[in-house]
Amino acid sequence: MLDKLILVIRSKDIEPVICVSKFHLASSKEKSSFKKIFKYYQSIGIKVFFNKDLKKIRKYLKGKTVVLTGQTGAGKSD
Repeated sequence: MLDKLILVIRSKDIEPVICVSKFHLASSKEKSSFKKIFKYYQSIGIKVFFNKDLKKIRKYLKGKTVVLTGQTGAGKSD
């Protein structure tokens, strides 16, 4: 689903930014797997933040229009 959302977002000339929420709920094995996925997205130029990095997120998004998208229960309101 993430790849699909990124494709749609980029097709509209909008910069995608991934903000990972609920990472603390993942097992150690899942976290390791997810980190590899996040590195891939970073390698193709997509910013990846964790919702605990609020200062970094605020600094990066300052002055920008932001739209949140994701599945129900993904943590958009966290």
